[in-house]
Amino acid sequence: MKHNRLFFFIAFWVCSITSFASVEATAYKFRTMSPEGGFYYDGVKAIEQDNAGFIWVMMDYELYRFDGYEYKKYHSYFASMDSTKRWILHNMASDSEGHLYVNTNNGIYMYDGVSDHFRRIFDAVSIVKTDKVDNLWVRHGNLWSILDVGTGELITPCHDEPTPTGSNLSLCTYNKDLYSFIGRKIYRFNHAGNKFEHCLTLPGSSREGIRFAAAHKGKMCVFIDKEGLYEIDLSTFKTENRYGPWNEFNANSLRAFHIDKNGKIWFGTIDRLYILDPVTRHLSAYQHSDTDPFSLPNNSVWTISEDRQSNIWIGTYSGKLCYVNLNENCIFQTFNTRNSGLSYVPVSAFAEDDRYLWIGTEGGGVNRMEKATRTFSSFANNDDVSFRNIKSLVIGPQRNLWISTFREGMDMYSPGQNRVVNYRNIPRDTTSLLVNNIRKTILEADSGVWVAYQYPVPQISYFSLNRKTFTHFSLDSIGNYAFLFDILRQGEKTLWAITNEALYRMDTHTYAVQKIVPDDSTYLGLFTFCLDDAGNIWIGTIGNGLVKFDTNTSTFTSLKEGMEEDIYSIYSICYTDGNVWMGTDQGLYCYNIAHNHLLNFDKQENTQGQVYYPLAAMKGKDGLLYFGGTNGFTIINPQGMSYNTYKPKAIISEFFINHRPVRPDYVLSDSIATVTLDYDQVNFGFRFSSDNYHILEKNRFRYRLRGYDDAWITTNARQRTVMYPKVPAGTYYFEVYAANNDGIWGDKPTIIKVVRKVAPWLSPIAYLLYLLIVLGIVFLVYRHYAEKKKLKLMLYQENIEKDKKEQIHQAQLRFFTNISHDFRTPLSLILAALDKLRRDGLKEYYYRILNGNVQRLLNLVNELMDFRTVENGKMRLELQPIDVNRMIQEIADDFMDYAAQHHIDFRVDCDKALPDELYADRSIVEKITMNLLNNAFKYTREHGSIFVEVKCGKDFHSEYKNSYTVGETNDEVFSIIVRDTGVGISGESISSVFERFYKVNTVNQDSHLGTGIGLALVKSLVLLHKGSITIYSERERGTDFIVSLPADSSLFSESDFVKCKDTAAEETITEGSTASAEEDSPADIKDVEVEFVPSIKKKILIVEDNDDLRMLIAEALSEEFRVMQAADGLEALKLIAKEDFDLIVSDIMMPGKDGVSLCNELKGDVNTSHIPVILLTAKTSLESKIEGTDAGADLYFEKPIDLTYLNLAILNLFRNRHQLKEHYAKNHYADSSELSSNEQDAKFLKQLIAFIEENIDQSQMDVNLIAEQLMMSRSKLYAKVKSLTGKSVVEFVLHCRLRKAAKLIIEENITMREVMMQIGIESQAYFTNAFKKVFGETPTAFAAKHKSAHH
Repeated sequence: MKHNRLFFFIAFWVCSITSFASVEATAYKFRTMSPEGGFYYDGVKAIEQDNAGFIWVMMDYELYRFDGYEYKKYHSYFASMDSTKRWILHNMASDSEGHLYVNTNNGIYMYDGVSDHFRRIFDAVSIVKTDKVDNLWVRHGNLWSILDVGTGELITPCHDEPTPTGSNLSLCTYNKDLYSFIGRKIYRFNHAGNKFEHCLTLPGSSREGIRFAAAHKGKMCVFIDKEGLYEIDLSTFKTENRYGPWNEFNANSLRAFHIDKNGKIWFGTIDRLYILDPVTRHLSAYQHSDTDPFSLPNNSVWTISEDRQSNIWIGTYSGKLCYVNLNENCIFQTFNTRNSGLSYVPVSAFAEDDRYLWIGTEGGGVNRMEKATRTFSSFANNDDVSFRNIKSLVIGPQRNLWISTFREGMDMYSPGQNRVVNYRNIPRDTTSLLVNNIRKTILEADSGVWVAYQYPVPQISYFSLNRKTFTHFSLDSIGNYAFLFDILRQGEKTLWAITNEALYRMDTHTYAVQKIVPDDSTYLGLFTFCLDDAGNIWIGTIGNGLVKFDTNTSTFTSLKEGMEEDIYSIYSICYTDGNVWMGTDQGLYCYNIAHNHLLNFDKQENTQGQVYYPLAAMKGKDGLLYFGGTNGFTIINPQGMSYNTYKPKAIISEFFINHRPVRPDYVLSDSIATVTLDYDQVNFGFRFSSDNYHILEKNRFRYRLRGYDDAWITTNARQRTVMYPKVPAGTYYFEVYAANNDGIWGDKPTIIKVVRKVAPWLSPIAYLLYLLIVLGIVFLVYRHYAEKKKLKLMLYQENIEKDKKEQIHQAQLRFFTNISHDFRTPLSLILAALDKLRRDGLKEYYYRILNGNVQRLLNLVNELMDFRTVENGKMRLELQPIDVNRMIQEIADDFMDYAAQHHIDFRVDCDKALPDELYADRSIVEKITMNLLNNAFKYTREHGSIFVEVKCGKDFHSEYKNSYTVGETNDEVFSIIVRDTGVGISGESISSVFERFYKVNTVNQDSHLGTGIGLALVKSLVLLHKGSITIYSERERGTDFIVSLPADSSLFSESDFVKCKDTAAEETITEGSTASAEEDSPADIKDVEVEFVPSIKKKILIVEDNDDLRMLIAEALSEEFRVMQAADGLEALKLIAKEDFDLIVSDIMMPGKDGVSLCNELKGDVNTSHIPVILLTAKTSLESKIEGTDAGADLYFEKPIDLTYLNLAILNLFRNRHQLKEHYAKNHYADSSELSSNEQDAKFLKQLIAFIEENIDQSQMDVNLIAEQLMMSRSKLYAKVKSLTGKSVVEFVLHCRLRKAAKLIIEENITMREVMMQIGIESQAYFTNAFKKVFGETPTAFAAKHKSAHH
């Protein structure tokens, strides 16, 4: 349906905007380079570019070096030279060799760019300048002179006229010529003659002299106040033209003068900049504008300078600096709400007719700009007709404007009729708009309009201008959900449409649709497109950059990888003259198809901004391009686009060591700046820039550190610092290229050579030294290993000898040990026979002789056994308080008779200050003393002397010079000293006296009976007691032995002390201390015969491999017991399996199965664990006793055996067993475990009693059932129960019943009948008799007695 209404307007305002070529004042862009707010409140005095490319900016009190990005201050450099002076900077100049000359109030200073240092070369002058041949000219004494920088000599050229009193301030250089001025006269410098030659005198009689002069293309322009500008031909020295004077400025306001490379003359004044075009004689003025970022930064121009690329640098008041690139064309013109009459942003659509540019905005309706005058009109409408959110504009036939909106449908505005027609979606009207949200409209010749919707269905509509109706077409019959983003006409009958995933090609004649889907996800995100001259479609995507679609082959090609810069999202696109222009969210891009070159434009080029509006792009009829964005719109004149062809050079602006900027000491080496770093300067870096100052934010760089990493790294202007950490020593070349704003790379890299010194310890000399050291070490090692090998061989041979000796020693020791064991058995027989012979009447004299020698042999045997025990580390300390003085005195008393018989002076001296009780091992102290005395008496001749002394501490002075000490002690000790006047020991042999089997060589060696291990045993015992022993001796003079033992008991561990006297006594009895036949047996054992005489003889098994000893023991025990014999453990086991024994006596050391193994096996078997075992052995060590006791032995006897004591001990063992059984029988609360002597028996009794108690209420209890339950034979059960309890199985069961009855009577308040029922006895008479037999009274009397006591 159509709605016709009057369109009410027009309220518009006009802004005058100049066109591209209307006025020349728009020809230059003044790009501000100074910091925001300027350098300083005053003006810039001078601008100079050095040979490296840096721009130097001079103020009164500061000098800046500018690399395009950062300013480095140098006033501190001057102040550091003399901080007491005030430094004022006047002017500066530079030469082609890279020197910068700075003229200050304190003299002229030359800057060396290589070393970054200033050096004073001359006194203060008024002006410095350089010519094209690098002469330094200074104005000194009102005349221009040449300063020899090397010598400091000042050369003043003469004139071909009388020497003037002064010259003008200006100098002019042209090629290699230099011109000076005196008044109105012009002079040229003759280099060969070193003088100024007169060339021309300007006409006129004015006193005004030449103030400024500059030359260009063979012409010199000189400026004279109040007269203007004279143009002089330098080949003829004739005045050709004269310009001015001008009313715009006068002599007082003019401050700067310059001719650019195009021949235009620049005048800097205090209120603006003027540029004269000599051809047109037009004088253009330039001023600062707050709305134009590319205008002068300040109107007061102080200096104008030209860099080496012929670009202009302007210094103004307030410390402002700007740059003008004379090659830059102004192809961009931007309109926004600040600089024009544009009423609203963002700009979303364009359309044009011959006179007007129509501009659609998102939210602000339609604006109209008159092309010729750049004036704007903004349309206001009434409330009934509202279109603010414009999406698309099209100019149709009769100059009608079709306006497509979001949510407001489509309107047609007729300028001629000044009215608008509205088109909206009408429900159920298929000839109306599909929806009111329109994205894009395009014109179909003169017949109609194609409409694309912002709607998730791929449908388009065609509006017929004749029928005034909409016809709808579906582009996709399969995929119904897809937004159309853009549509495009190609030729006469093709319409293209685009969605996120596909292209659609529609024949507008047949309406046939072809869907084209990319086969790669790289091509997803399709958004907008345009056609080029070849019929290719260029597609802008969201996220995948630019894509080319070949309409002939239907192939897609992504250009994302081939571009130097990444473009992700493209919102608008337009093609012209081989270039694809793209509006993105990263600025405006231009892609040159032929050269595959991409350019980026932003606000630096006067574009509207960073973000461009979707589909807001149009190519005008005159070839101009229009792009709308969030800040306004930009008109592009692509014909005027120029490229920056300058190939820039990279500049090293800063050098870093350990991340700190430093002044490197560069040295030129083969024309390459070289910096040398110390060995500890391992981290260094560079900051670089470029001598391209045109849109320097777009400069790019490529660098590498050759020799460290040869790969090139490309970066942008924001990342111009590179650091190299922990660089190894060596030579490296830092190479960096620069590219200008248009991507043109420089031809040659800037190279810095970096030499990192090798650490002194890594230098070649050091390596040579290391080599020598290594060779020396190798030699020493070789020599060492040779010596070591030799020594090893010697040690090997020595070890072989030592091993042989040790084997011999061990063989001797084993031999003596075995012999000792074998000796004990015959000695036992002899002692037993001696006792019997003594009782039978052997004379006491013969008995003493025989018994004494037997005891002597026993002592020798015991000494060997003790030594073996100590050697094996099995001997343990048994510390107890002893009276050392008394003990030593008693031992010494035993030797008194011997000393008297051999006429030896033997004395004892005890220290009265020694405490009565000291903790020591009695046995060890006794053995030490006995051995030392034996040794002393052995080697002391008749009429010699032996002295024994006991004292506190260890202070002792010997008269003998040879000494040897074993062990260490502190000062808190007591000492036993044995001194003799025997044969003595030589110095060579004194260290060997404590070795095993060592004997002092004497004339009659055989006269000294001994084992050769006495002193070795003493040494071992002393060390065991944590003491020390020292020997002093001289051959044929005598020997002193000093034994020092700790008096401090805290040095010993708790396990070294004897627990208590009772325990010790008990252990002594249990272990069966060897008793002589002379000692009386204990009273309690002697009384056994009276107290306990078994009614039936006990059966005993004797197990001994020595037949004589076995027979002797059997004979001695046969009077009291029934005795059976076995030759070894295996034979004993066979007998035990057949017979029930009451006790077993076994030797420990036997062939086949020894006594310990036999005892272990018996105690581990429940059938035999109750049998007591007595072990006999020749081993006297505590460890042997412990081993036997651990095996479960009841008693332990050492050989030789006292047969009387053995007999009594066995009777005592049986008596104790009998008393234990009686106690258990009479005490109804006694525990059954008291009957067992080992864990196996306790376990057996526990199981037996548990079974009995479980079945105690049964009157009949089968013995076979009990045996089966305990997994024993009936006979073994009987024997074991009899042995443990003294009762048969039946008697023990009855005894358990009665014990249970006694407990019930005492503890429970029940009748006797109930007691009988609970214990399984039915007969009252039987229960009464049995109970009375066990407990000595009837149950009733027992109850009356014990219950009253219990309660």
